Amino acid sequence: MEKFRKLIQRVSEERESKVILSADRMPNEENVIGKLIEIIEKVENYICAVKIGRQITVKEGINGVKPLIQRVKKAGLPIIFDSKLNDVAHTNRIVVYEHYKAGINAEIVSPLPGFEGGLRDIIEMSREWGYGIILLTYMSNPGAKEMFEAEIIDPHEGRLRFYEKIARMAEKWMLDGMIVGATRPRILRHIRNINENPIYAVGIGKQGGKIEEAIKNGANYLIIGRSIITSEKPEEIAYKYARESWKVESII
Repeated sequence: MEKFRKLIQRVSEERESKVILSADRMPNEENVIGKLIEIIEKVENYICAVKIGRQITVKEGINGVKPLIQRVKKAGLPIIFDSKLNDVAHTNRIVVYEHYKAGINAEIVSPLPGFEGGLRDIIEMSREWGYGIILLTYMSNPGAKEMFEAEIIDPHEGRLRFYEKIARMAEKWMLDGMIVGATRPRILRHIRNINENPIYAVGIGKQGGKIEEAIKNGANYLIIGRSIITSEKPEEIAYKYARESWKVESII
């Protein structure tokens, strides 16, 4: 099995796109899976991966999502599951194993469980399988500042912001990437300077994050959902974003 980090990099280069489609479920929408499959068919050549989240599986279950997974696989695209996994080791193992069996390629996890008795087992499992582990490092919503910029005192590193601690954890654990809000380019740039792990920028479009600004400040990939999914012509928007993402270079 091709390791996730190499897989997404290869697909990104082949399609000349840094755009990851967030397969969001819109309120009161019927036949969600069918609608998302239709969108994938229109945009598959302009994206480098698909992110699936709990807003889909909470209603459909993992088995109900399998037709979507199969269609994404047919398109040759990796799949990231956005569980923000945040539990003790034995629960985390079960979740990741079921997602891996279903065809998922990577998992977004929370840093809060820590390593021992928390994320260690799934990190070790991921290395064996080629599965990707992406660490939630700074969210895109306005209230994220309350937690992620909280000042902490680390017994080894002294006084620092919580997000700085998380970024250093991602490097120490040799993870496959970090989720960072594109809505805070200054923070994004600072995190990029902490380590070289790939950055997956969220909050592009509807939340105000900008493609050029995100990439120039260190983002490697852009997770975009509603701006594409709610468009009457998602293929045109995806193509526009793909071209824009590919022509911009980081200034870091």
